[in-house]
Amino acid sequence: MIFMYRITAMMKTLLSHAVPLLMVWSLLLCQPALATAQAISNQDLERFNVMLVIDGSGSLVYGSDATDANGLRYDALDLFLALLTNSGNQVGAIVFDDDAQNYLLNTGLQPVSGKPDKLALSEQIRNAGTRNDTDIGSALLTAVETLNAQSAQNGMESVIILFSDGRTDLGDNEEAYNTSLENKETAITTAQAAGIPVYSICLNATPVADPAELQEISTRTSGDFVSVSSPEDLTGAFESFYNLIFATSSSERVTSTFPADGTLRFDIDVPTYGAEEVNIILDTDGVGQVQLNAPSGPLTAAEVEDFTMSGGDYDVIKLVDPEVGRWNLTLSGVPQDNVTINVIYNIDSTAVLSTADGNTDYGAGDTVTLQAQLYQGGAPISDSSVTSEYTVSLVLTNMADGSVETVDMVPGSNGQFTYALLEEIFISYEVKADFHYSNLTIPS
Repeated sequence: MIFMYRITAMMKTLLSHAVPLLMVWSLLLCQPALATAQAISNQDLERFNVMLVIDGSGSLVYGSDATDANGLRYDALDLFLALLTNSGNQVGAIVFDDDAQNYLLNTGLQPVSGKPDKLALSEQIRNAGTRNDTDIGSALLTAVETLNAQSAQNGMESVIILFSDGRTDLGDNEEAYNTSLENKETAITTAQAAGIPVYSICLNATPVADPAELQEISTRTSGDFVSVSSPEDLTGAFESFYNLIFATSSSERVTSTFPADGTLRFDIDVPTYGAEEVNIILDTDGVGQVQLNAPSGPLTAAEVEDFTMSGGDYDVIKLVDPEVGRWNLTLSGVPQDNVTINVIYNIDSTAVLSTADGNTDYGAGDTVTLQAQLYQGGAPISDSSVTSEYTVSLVLTNMADGSVETVDMVPGSNGQFTYALLEEIFISYEVKADFHYSNLTIPS
């Protein structure tokens, strides 16, 4: 949100002696954004049409220069599916080689709900296998066209996750190669127009891979790019992508050492509002028994297994509509061995920051009352538990010099936080509010 203090006639006179006229006019011409709270549907914000576009060419697995001989693409896919919200998304997969007419797999978009659907899709992708050369452009174009058609029906945002070693290769078939490049360019421009970002995973175990091709696709479509050459790269890559694509908030990854008794305990806090799901990413290398206690009591081993999906050396324990309060995770392992844990919250609430009167333009010396509130299902949450559980920091960025100031907002009634801002001179601010609860952050 951007708002400004407008200069009065007297202030203009005073400033004319200290500030060049051009600078004053440039500040006055800033276009303020709307600051009034609007009805927001969180289902639209958090559910997506997702196409997984997976390279199935022989360069991934054959020969000493194989770019993904260990199958990291499958581990990465399983991690992504494990983190995906339990229901509400439409997901499809294309596994491609050099045949644009007969892909190794093209599932089309379908609802994916729960662990069984995710495991079934993962198995389909694995069973598609690998073969022949690489036609990235045609597969990408098919994915974009599929998403465009689906978005027109359900109105949801769309995204592509592209897994490849990034080297378009159609042997000596120059005509097919040129067609692939033309299809890639059409796919990129169509994705740009439709607002479909492409997030690329470069499978880069050997120098044969070509990260530049994938990086260009992602950059031009406002997506992102990571390179994966070892299992250790996986969680960082997907944490980054997942936070960019979905409305999530993550704690910092924590690496701890098992003490002499071989037992480690981690606390995970769940607020009354905000956390639709909690994903616990656990590095299972060297971890023995896993116990999970809800605020009301322990879960059975069978329940923990039902909540868990694996990707390589990592497990994702997904808690759907988790019980409010403090959970405890207990791990057993070998003393002095390390274990890494990360927690990602799937957020079902939206933080909205507005001015009390809905304006964005004020005179010098006026007090601006800023107010922040959580919304759920398009309606403000007025429960006092919000103000008792959360703290809210207001971040003000001076648009003229880039300086940043952070202040605490004051909890009030009806789940709302406020802050009274007073400036005696002309300043334009960009402002945002962050709701904090334990390791969970919900930005406005």
